Amino acid sequence: MTEEELTRHQRAAETKRRRTKEAIINGALELYEGLDLGDFTRDEIAEAAGVGSATLHKNFGGKYEVLKLAHERLLQPIIEPIFEGFKADTYHPKDGVDELLRFLYRVTKTCRDNRALTNALIRAYYETPPDQRRDLIIGVGYKQLEGRLDTLLGGYIAQGLRIVLDRAPFAAGELFGESFFAGGGWNSGIRGEATWEISRNLLEHLYHLTGGEEDVPVKVTRKIANNIVDRYAKDVPIVELGDRLDRIRAQVDAQDRTDG
Repeated sequence: MTEEELTRHQRAAETKRRRTKEAIINGALELYEGLDLGDFTRDEIAEAAGVGSATLHKNFGGKYEVLKLAHERLLQPIIEPIFEGFKADTYHPKDGVDELLRFLYRVTKTCRDNRALTNALIRAYYETPPDQRRDLIIGVGYKQLEGRLDTLLGGYIAQGLRIVLDRAPFAAGELFGESFFAGGGWNSGIRGEATWEISRNLLEHLYHLTGGEEDVPVKVTRKIANNIVDRYAKDVPIVELGDRLDRIRAQVDAQDRTDG
């Protein structure tokens, strides 16, 4: 086989892998769509995608990896514009606190609207064998997390949150320091371990908190935002957050109805 033929063969194989992975992610999304409760096995996800369990394992390794990418697909409309705006230097929200509340509420609302998938993701993460859990392998050595945040529960949310918080009134004090997000090495910025822990706590609060569909995202947003402001933006009166959140919630819900 010539080098040109080998390259063509490699491209075809890579295209096939991408299509297979896309089919598996779409199969998972279709299974969990619209469900408040319920879960599916790895075999059921593979069947929905029209592939065998061995193919799923070959492409993803385990159920958590599939659900993580499916869950991230739901959050992309919230987080990807932040990434793009940050890279293009066009992400400059007028009010950092309002932007935090908007980000947290949109994330919690999306997760709650897809409760079965969100809960299945969390269970799959904690059911992963300890020797395969990045946070347990790495332990307190946060510097070793560089480039691996996206493997952790809430890692995708944490990457968006890091950009949201990397501006006034948050980008100072305890939250500001070395960051493992920069591909070229350690740079000054929002501490990565802080945003990961916040994002993981957000998901765990959603998992454990019960109540009406409209009420839970507000409760979780308020709790997480209060903690962030109390710790990292002490000059911002916490008593103002309730009114701010009510305004942000009305704006987000109205936009969702328009888009829907």
